[in-house]
Amino acid sequence: MKISRLTLHNFGIYGNTNQFDFASDKRVTLIGGMNGRGKTTILEAILLVLYGRRSFAFAESKLSFPNYLKSLINRADGTNMASIELLFELSSDEEKNYYKVKREWSLHLSSTTLKTSVYKNNTYDQVLSENWNMFVEEMLPSAIAPFFFFDGEKISELAVSDDDNYMLKSVKTLLGIDVLDQAMSDIQRIISSKRKMIKSDIHAKEIALYDEKIKNANLLAKAANETLGHLKIENINLTEKLENAENNFISMGGNLASYRKELINKKSAIEDTLEKLNDQLMDIVSEDLPLLLVLPLLKEILHASNQEREQKGIKAALAQLPSLYREFDETKDKAINFEEFIQFVTSRSMDVPMVYNLSEASYLQLKMLCDSLPRRQKNEALRILEQRMDLLNQLAVAENYLSINIDETSTSIQYKNILELTAELATVREKLRIAQEEYHTQNARIDNLKSEQLKVIEKAVASLENVDETKRIIAYAKRTLHVLQEYKIHLQLTKTRYLAETMTKCFKQIVTKKNLIGNIEIEPETLKFIYLNPNGEQINRSSFSAGEKQLLMIAMLWALGICSKKQLPVIIDTPLARLDSAHRESLITNYIPEASEQTILLSTDSEIHGRYYDLLRPYVGQEFTLKYNDLTQQTIVEKGYFGGVENDCQTD
Repeated sequence: MKISRLTLHNFGIYGNTNQFDFASDKRVTLIGGMNGRGKTTILEAILLVLYGRRSFAFAESKLSFPNYLKSLINRADGTNMASIELLFELSSDEEKNYYKVKREWSLHLSSTTLKTSVYKNNTYDQVLSENWNMFVEEMLPSAIAPFFFFDGEKISELAVSDDDNYMLKSVKTLLGIDVLDQAMSDIQRIISSKRKMIKSDIHAKEIALYDEKIKNANLLAKAANETLGHLKIENINLTEKLENAENNFISMGGNLASYRKELINKKSAIEDTLEKLNDQLMDIVSEDLPLLLVLPLLKEILHASNQEREQKGIKAALAQLPSLYREFDETKDKAINFEEFIQFVTSRSMDVPMVYNLSEASYLQLKMLCDSLPRRQKNEALRILEQRMDLLNQLAVAENYLSINIDETSTSIQYKNILELTAELATVREKLRIAQEEYHTQNARIDNLKSEQLKVIEKAVASLENVDETKRIIAYAKRTLHVLQEYKIHLQLTKTRYLAETMTKCFKQIVTKKNLIGNIEIEPETLKFIYLNPNGEQINRSSFSAGEKQLLMIAMLWALGICSKKQLPVIIDTPLARLDSAHRESLITNYIPEASEQTILLSTDSEIHGRYYDLLRPYVGQEFTLKYNDLTQQTIVEKGYFGGVENDCQTD
């Protein structure tokens, strides 16, 4: 497998679209960036696009997968969408194929899900898209991914801790021992569960215990049923007594007595409302409502005034005609008898006597009064009168009820009797409800007990029939367990020797003290690492320096990668973490160029610089620098290692 291109869109600290082109005829790609600029994000992106929820970066996050995806979306452009696209090639003896895997997700969906699209040789492949997880496990199992994609800082921390658990787990993963351990654990559980089934008298005791429980539940159900019958009769009797008492109370006028205070309050409220309505009527009457009585006369005046206004207009026009005629006559050759014309116009006008002679303002006020008076004041007065009539009727009803003579002493006694009967009936009905619940509960319990007892009986019958089969299963399971144990030891014997030899070779190649270790062995049964000096004497790993321990871990990962027989790229985040200058030089010259056919280094400027950069440069094909934009708070990708300028820092 060789990675050709990685494209990140709104992923982590990378806003918009950023692309890494790894295509080169040289083995090493160098990506530089200060801390917090997105180096680890590149490793995380490759793991996510390959493995999805099986990525060990997701497992270390301790988040749910949807929340993990949400946390990786860069929302700067407002689209709330992110994607990763990985282009790589797979070569075999027969052919070379190109694959493009795209993972994309969005916050707009009701649930954040990862959409996977796979292209083979530039053609969308639906089968691969739907079964990518299965395909990638064949190509690069997620269990061995940490052998090829790792963080130098974490490796250095594990090395310093003197904890062999990581090394032990890694070896088990490579050899497939973890699968055997899981299978053996499952078989042990089967044996334990089958042994529990072989008990002769347990079912009989259980059946007898259910008989006793059913008997007790029947007694409780019978008692509840008897109580229920008594309470039903008592409920009927009390209901009849209460109905009779209420009827007597009503016939005595008791219902009126109980509402007397309410009626008095209601009467008082009606009277207050009537008083307000009367005030409103007085306000209307004191304005222009009385003019409704002379509305026909007002309309006659308005009509006469209209005629007077018309005559005024005609007379005004006549007064202007002589001067207009003189102006007009000057432009004409033929004369017209003006006096005859004036007599003709005058004969056409009506001789209307000026009775009211209203001014224009008075005429407009009169017109507005005639138009609005009926619609406004009359409607408001009718509404108030209608409301007032309704209140007067209510007041009459209330006064009629209040005028009835009631024997308050008798009604008070009867009312007290009703309250007592009501309380007694409520108590009886509550007891009745409880008795009904108890009766139903006991019957349901009886049904459940019988159902459970039937299951026990069925188990008892089945156990009698299957006891021989169970013993046979246990016997075969034990044989299988024994075979797996022997196979595990045999597998560890045959595989660990080659792994130990490879690890010894890798360690000697990168450590500066060539006589530090003569040989590394792995105990076949316990998988414990044993370190021997050149004289064959065992030495303790705790005597190694921190840098030597880190190189030992790297040698183990290198050896595991070689023994896996997988041709895969190696990606190292912070490759020279905590190493001194001698070990850094050894790692650069002896490990990095030989680690894989393709190695991607994610480095800070304090790791690979100056002389180290010069030593590595012949093996480097592509170089990138991750730069952070304070304004947009995003990382952008530039060609060249820290701008293409050689780092002038001095070596450690």
